[in-house]
Amino acid sequence: MRIIIDKMILPCVFESDNRRHDDFKPILKCIVQCKGVMVFGGDQFVNKEYGDYKDFLIKYRSLIVELYRNGRVDILNKDTVNKLVDELKKIEPNKDFDDPHIIACVIIGKCQIVCTDDKRAEKNIKDIRFYKVSTQRPSIYKNKKNHLKLLRDCF
Repeated sequence: MRIIIDKMILPCVFESDNRRHDDFKPILKCIVQCKGVMVFGGDQFVNKEYGDYKDFLIKYRSLIVELYRNGRVDILNKDTVNKLVDELKKIEPNKDFDDPHIIACVIIGKCQIVCTDDKRAEKNIKDIRFYKVSTQRPSIYKNKKNHLKLLRDCF
């Protein structure tokens, strides 16, 4: 199961003292103990999105490196992601469309789940115009109560 974690959700997944951790603990368990793989790539994710969370990444660096060594983190080819981001921006030129990097990573990384609570991102992620076939569209995980079933392969 391949999973993208939006930047605002990173602390919810990895920090046990986060007030929303209980909702996202199954995502962490899926990545650490099961078949889950955290996916990201491209300039937007690495430099801007996750770059805003440098302190977080430094704090959890050893865990993320260990997950990477164990095949639980997949960093997609930057140039491939960036090229697809540019193509997606041509499909939707609106300046409010600020999540093409997530969609590019979904397509290239063949991701089944995106963890986000951003309604605008969710709308764009679900937009069929960006996908060649509807089966490429991922499910959105927002909380344990309503979305735990999405992790059926892990539990």
